[in-house]
Amino acid sequence: MTMRTRMLAALFAASIVVPATAWTADVAPGTWLDKSSSSGAQDLLPKEFLGRYERGEWKHQVVTPKAGVLLTDPQWTAASKENEGRFKLNEEGSIRRADNGEEPEFVYGAPFPTIDAKDPQAATKLIWNFFYSYWGSIGNNVTQVSLTWVSPTGVDRQATNTVYQRFWDGQKPDRIPQKRCSDPGRGDSRRGDRPPVDDLCRKRE
Repeated sequence: MTMRTRMLAALFAASIVVPATAWTADVAPGTWLDKSSSSGAQDLLPKEFLGRYERGEWKHQVVTPKAGVLLTDPQWTAASKENEGRFKLNEEGSIRRADNGEEPEFVYGAPFPTIDAKDPQAATKLIWNFFYSYWGSIGNNVTQVSLTWVSPTGVDRQATNTVYQRFWDGQKPDRIPQKRCSDPGRGDSRRGDRPPVDDLCRKRE
């Protein structure tokens, strides 16, 4: 199962949340999405999930979000819109500033909010949007990972790990540490002629 599939699977673990604009006769709040109604979700779900319902492997009730529930971080969405035209890709597929071609010091939100399907770099831009969505919108998390070794006769051994993920890139601006002050004129703490600067401070203009 791919990372994209695992992330989407978590959203469908208990129930299916369907926007009002996407309701159909077979897929509406209060109904159940299963093998008999899967045809109504043709345009709503990735094929990896739709296939589960078509084969009768999954069955979930369709619900509407509770009042106050945010399916998308509004700050991340706004930042994505502000990124329009700010970034481009170089020949290697790395993100660069559109104005000078340099590597950006900071990216928050989807770096490519609008992608032309005819763009030869469209797929790479989609991947970057996916990663920044994961890093910035979902953010830090704790994941339980089970590794199972199997042999022709059954389970050989198993290891269960708790993985703590804390992301540096793609975080909200208020989460980024300030740069350490640097002022050669005040001496060098390594030479002992001034105290070390332990606190983080804003970059001097």
